[in-house]
Amino acid sequence: MMGGVFIFGYGSIINKSTHKTWASGTSAASETNAACAGVATVRRSFGFKRSWNFRSSTGFTALGVSKSSADPTDVNGVLYRVHESELPGFDLREVGYDRIEVGLHHVDLHPGADFTL
Repeated sequence: MMGGVFIFGYGSIINKSTHKTWASGTSAASETNAACAGVATVRRSFGFKRSWNFRSSTGFTALGVSKSSADPTDVNGVLYRVHESELPGFDLREVGYDRIEVGLHHVDLHPGADFTL
């Protein structure tokens, strides 16, 4: 079991090379956290589904998630362990999105991850 703060993402956020825009990258903790990633699924029991629901101020539409009591789905992505101090930088990178807390009991970590939940 590993404690800490996790970010679940999909799309461009799963590309580790983009993490330098928000991860501190200067601490040993940050370097360790960058290596801790795994493919994961947020279960339909969480009550969300993917949808093209994010419209940026520059005009593009991006994939997001929306609350769905009628037809929730599993949402596949990547789970990263991060240091809590990196969350404000992550929020700046993902401006316009709302960060939502997902209980780990709604998450399945796939085989091959760099950590366990």
